[in-house]
Amino acid sequence: MTRILNLIFKTISYILMLVAAVMVALIWAKGDSSIENSLALQKQILDPFMITAYVALGLAVLVTVVFSVVSVAMDPKNALKIVGILAGLVLLGFITYGAAGNEFGMVQLQELETTEEVSRRVGAALYYTYIVGGLAIIATIYSSVAGVFKR
Repeated sequence: MTRILNLIFKTISYILMLVAAVMVALIWAKGDSSIENSLALQKQILDPFMITAYVALGLAVLVTVVFSVVSVAMDPKNALKIVGILAGLVLLGFITYGAAGNEFGMVQLQELETTEEVSRRVGAALYYTYIVGGLAIIATIYSSVAGVFKR
């Protein structure tokens, strides 16, 4: 079963890569300036390119969700770990939102055409990204070092 699914996804991936390569070749052949100046060329070349990208994104999301659900169904004890990790990520989101603030004055906010709330959310997203990225780096280093000692 796994071998068949792997073959199906590999085939779909190759087809999508081929379609994307053809679209990129068409864009190169027509040139940037001619595509920018012609609405008909944009519809002819860029619209199918974007549809291909949307299909690839949709398939990736679908495969991710399906395999996650199957993985949880096959190992219910592991589901508790996943729920704990997700709860920790949500808690981290609240903590970073609470730690973030607006660093801009009213004049700067008007120049940027934004609000204090948007500024705070962007700050929280940056803090969140830094923390999760740092944890990923630490986990990578830990697994590398632990792998050396396990041998």
